[in-house]
Amino acid sequence: MIISNHPFHSKSALVIVLMLTAWSVSGQDSIRTVLELDFLFQYDLEELEDATDGIVIYDQYCPGITGQVNLRKDVFNHLANKEQVDYYSNGKVLHRGVYEDGSLIKYRNYYPNDQVERELKVKKGKPKLFTSYYIFGEIRERRVFDDGFIMLHEKYHYSGRLKYLLEISDVGYLKMEQWNDEEGFPLKYTELIDEDSLIYEIAENYTSGTIKNKRHYIFDPKTETYCKHGHFESYTETGVKVADMNYEYDQLVQVVIAEKSKTETEVAANMSSIPAEYLAFDIDNNGEITKGEIDEAVNSFFDEDSTLKVSQINGLVNYFFEQDW
Repeated sequence: MIISNHPFHSKSALVIVLMLTAWSVSGQDSIRTVLELDFLFQYDLEELEDATDGIVIYDQYCPGITGQVNLRKDVFNHLANKEQVDYYSNGKVLHRGVYEDGSLIKYRNYYPNDQVERELKVKKGKPKLFTSYYIFGEIRERRVFDDGFIMLHEKYHYSGRLKYLLEISDVGYLKMEQWNDEEGFPLKYTELIDEDSLIYEIAENYTSGTIKNKRHYIFDPKTETYCKHGHFESYTETGVKVADMNYEYDQLVQVVIAEKSKTETEVAANMSSIPAEYLAFDIDNNGEITKGEIDEAVNSFFDEDSTLKVSQINGLVNYFFEQDW
C-alpha cells in the first residue's frame, strides 16, 4: 500500500503514520513492490527503478498499461480518490497522480533530478497517450491505447533509435510488429500487407543486415492461427538464395529453388573469390565486383525499405578498388 504524505509534515501527521504502521494488513493489501508503510520516507531511485522499463510500480493501477489492474488504497485503507502525491527520501516529488476508486486516471512520475520519468496524458474523446523517458529526457517508450486496448507501442534505445514497434489496425488486427538492433535496423518483423485478405509478411534478417528469410501467411480470425500462403524465400548470410517456394493454405504448390542444406550453400560460397560478406552484390555471378554492381548497391542503400548499412557500402567500395585487375 502506497502512502501519500510529504516527509516534512507536522508532528501530528507523523504520529498518525506511526499508528498506521502498527495496523496489520492482509497479504493482498501489503505488496512489497508498491512501497509498504515500513518504507515511508525512504523511497530511493535504486529501489524503485526497473533496469529495463523504469519506475513501473504505479503502472499496475492504470487500466490499459498492464494486463492485470490492481486498485490503490490510501492511508485509511480506502480506495484512493483524487490526487495522490508520493515523495523521494530527499523530499522531491516521485509521483503525482489522479485516482478514481483506486484506478489511476492520469499521472506523472519524476526522477530525483526533477526530470519526468513517465506520464499519462488524457484528453476527452481521445485515446490515452503514455510516454516514458530515460533520466536525461530521452524518450524510452510510447503507447497509445483506448478502452484498455493498445493501438500503438514503441520502445527506444537510449540512443533514440527505435527498438520495438507494435501497431494495431483500425479494425483490431495486428498491423506491424518489428524488433530492431542497436542501430535501428530491423532484425525481424511481421507486417499486414493485405488488410482485406489478412495476408502477412513475416521476415527475419541476419545481424549483418542481410535478409535471412521472407514468408507470407494468411490469418484466420476464427481460429486465430496462421497458415502458409504465398511466397517463401530464404538466403544465406552472404546473400545466396537457398529456397524459393509458393504455398496455398499450407500446401506447397510450386518450387522454384528447393531448400538447400547448410553444407551445400557453404560450398557454393567458397567457390567464389569474392569475400563472403560481398558475395550478394555479385549480381551476374562472374566472380568479381563491377562498377555497375557498385552503383546498384548504392541505389539499393537509398531504397526506403533497405537494410543495407553504411559500413557494408564502404567495405564494398574499398574491395572494388583492391581487386586484382
